[in-house]
Parts: sequence; C-alpha cells; structure tokens
Amino acid sequence: MPAAHNKLCARLTGLLALHLEGKDCTGFSGHQRVQAANGSAYLYPDLAMVRGKARFDDNAGSENLLNPTLIVEVLAKSTLDTDRGEKFMLYRQLPSLRQYLMLDSAAVHAELYTRQPHDHWLFMETRDLAAVLDLSSVGCELALARLYQGVALG
Repeated sequence: MPAAHNKLCARLTGLLALHLEGKDCTGFSGHQRVQAANGSAYLYPDLAMVRGKARFDDNAGSENLLNPTLIVEVLAKSTLDTDRGEKFMLYRQLPSLRQYLMLDSAAVHAELYTRQPHDHWLFMETRDLAAVLDLSSVGCELALARLYQGVALG
C-alpha cells in the first residue's frame, strides 16, 4: 500500500482513539477479520469500530468480528473498485453496521454512508478540508483537516 494510505490509517486510528477514550467503543485495525452476514465472506476493513460489546465467531479458530458499527476503508488505486462495490455490498448486510466511511488516499475526499430506517442509506460526500464528519455511529466527529494533516497526497 502507498505511504499515504498507511499514514491515513494510522492518523485515523489515533484521532478516533482520542475521541473515544472512556466511551463504550472499541476499535480494531485492518488485521481484524470481519465476518459478513451468514459467514458468506470474510473481509479486512482498514478500521472497524464497535459501540458496545464486540461479538466474535471463533468457530473457525480465528476470531471473526460479527458486529461492527462503523467500518472505514482508506481507498487506494488498487482497492478503489472493490471497496466501493463488492465490499460495501457485503458490509451493508451486517445488521449492526450504521456507517461506512471511505477516505481517499490520493486527495482530500470523504464518502460517508449512514444507515437510515428501513435499510436506506444516506450518502454524504465532501472534498472540503474544513469539513467535519459526523460519526454518530460511534459518538464522535472527525475533522478532515486534522486527519489529512501531514499526509502527502497524490
């Protein structure tokens, strides 16, 4: 993965950890496997967060996270189509998922999907460095200026 991708993942983890300290949320890095509904697929998001108690299916000998509340993918050229397409389709099948955030590693660009009643998804997109994302699924806000600070884009 490009350095910008890795730096964004690290900054995101650090910023969310600060916001969520003392709250009933747990964050998991890209090494945590997430089990799609009914075990139809296993995915590795760049970041998964759970509000409340994390549940796992460890029948397969590996702890598979079952109930992410927020999933974040940092987009790279090599993963862009999969993250926007197949992975998002599988993530949407998780009843626990409330928000799906995609962050571009080549430019300031965020795409945030928030689950609404009746499994409708509200889409919010911004390229504004001054934007603040409402990550209501885990009870915090994320300032893009802080996230992208010091990240060499392009």
